[in-house]
Amino acid sequence: TEIIEHFLNEPVFFEIYIDGKSHYQIGTDCYYDSGELPEEFVKEIIGTMTGHNDLMSFAKGKAIEKLTMYSVKGDRHREYSDLLRGYNLSVATSLKDSIEATTKTADKGNALKGICEELGFSCDEAMSFGDSGNDCPMLEYAGLSFAMENGSDQCKASAKYITKSNAEDGVAYAINKYAL
Repeated sequence: TEIIEHFLNEPVFFEIYIDGKSHYQIGTDCYYDSGELPEEFVKEIIGTMTGHNDLMSFAKGKAIEKLTMYSVKGDRHREYSDLLRGYNLSVATSLKDSIEATTKTADKGNALKGICEELGFSCDEAMSFGDSGNDCPMLEYAGLSFAMENGSDQCKASAKYITKSNAEDGVAYAINKYAL
């Protein structure tokens, strides 16, 4: 809750996940800059979150699974990311100007590894696809990993291959070419 308290005093919109559900502090949505996203889409997304008048009280004593911040630009992005890393959290991004923080072991790479172990597959038998920074651990784990052509540079550096863009059905293209 120390982290929540800190960011409630900053000009930033963020959500926390508890029991798989998203929660935010009412009144902070004014800090969300929709940027390139349509305003209707942003309203719909915020509408799926549960707003609280006192997020601190709600979160007290509960396990926070993830914290996601939006519209964090420039120096603040670096400052907030470094602060979260100082709490020994894994920090990634999936949208421009966003920050996602989880425990060090809660990433897509460990999730894929767990699925492979449960099903009896090796990493060499796994395929993964991604377009953002939060996909990197999964791309690094899988034997066949593909970054979308329109993906981030960080994502492309983590993948073994580049496939067509999302708009060009890059996942289907790669599955047809490499798996079928």
